[in-house]
Amino acid sequence: MSLHPALAAVVAADVLASAAAAWAIAGALRVAAGWSPGAATAEQLSLERKAEEVSIAGRTALALALPGTLLLLVAINHVLPALVPGAMCGMGVLDAMPDGRATLALRVTSLVALWAWGTLDALDRRDRLGPLAPRTARGILAAGGLLLASTLRTTSSLVDLDVHAPVSCCAATLDLARAAGGPRAVWLAGPWHALVLVVTGLLLAGWALRGQAARRAGLLLGGLVAWALFAEWVLVDVTAPYHYGLLGHRCPFCLFSRQQFFVGWLVHGALLVAILEGAALAVANRAASLEGAARRSGRAGRIIAVAVALHLVASLLPVLLHRLRTGAFLT
Repeated sequence: MSLHPALAAVVAADVLASAAAAWAIAGALRVAAGWSPGAATAEQLSLERKAEEVSIAGRTALALALPGTLLLLVAINHVLPALVPGAMCGMGVLDAMPDGRATLALRVTSLVALWAWGTLDALDRRDRLGPLAPRTARGILAAGGLLLASTLRTTSSLVDLDVHAPVSCCAATLDLARAAGGPRAVWLAGPWHALVLVVTGLLLAGWALRGQAARRAGLLLGGLVAWALFAEWVLVDVTAPYHYGLLGHRCPFCLFSRQQFFVGWLVHGALLVAILEGAALAVANRAASLEGAARRSGRAGRIIAVAVALHLVASLLPVLLHRLRTGAFLT
């Protein structure tokens, strides 16, 4: 493991977040098992105090997990490529990390779960009776468990990161995969996929803007996750070549580079924000009877619409500029 300060900061943030999550889980087990609303007993009063402690600990874990994830992404894209021989971007770094892609996916999943719990907890705290205390307790059990697993996986990957053995750069890795799999091994997106992306993105944004009036917000969240995966596919095959100025470079991580004006933070970050707020919208709609739920739903819908629009504009603008400048498309 490299002793770079950026990696030490990631591990420190993860350890502190995990400690807070473990404290929240321990208290949530008691709250979920013994909560009895309206009971004027010493045990219930103790559980109400414990529920407050769980809320504080869970919010602390979320407050630490967010910058920890940001630091990890900064390290992968801007720090570790200089330390891992042969790595030119984050893809090479993930190749040097054991199960690097799975680690990153678990990290994002735990963050979405913790964000959804944070939304439910914030709504529950608006009511002095805490009507959703058992539900928030069960929520932190799931979200906290994912956070603990993510911390273990991230720490293990960073400890086993080999900064001495050279790895292939993203271009070489993609060329080898294409050569090994044959001419049909890579299923490429095309212009029609980009059109479908725009249409479905606008439909999802319009659905999200309905806010509290939206029905089946869980289905909307699933649609946003599917749309984000589809958007990543279209990005690397259709729109990224206009950022790079060349064809065939199917790498989403090179968009984080200075040569691409760090646009990766915008195009990928917008998708992550849309998923986070999709989870918040689903939670707020399920708790529609609570004070502030309608406002939170409306805010989540607006943020989702802005995030979808930002992704579409940032990814498609180079296509339009290239068309206006040359009169042709890259094919």
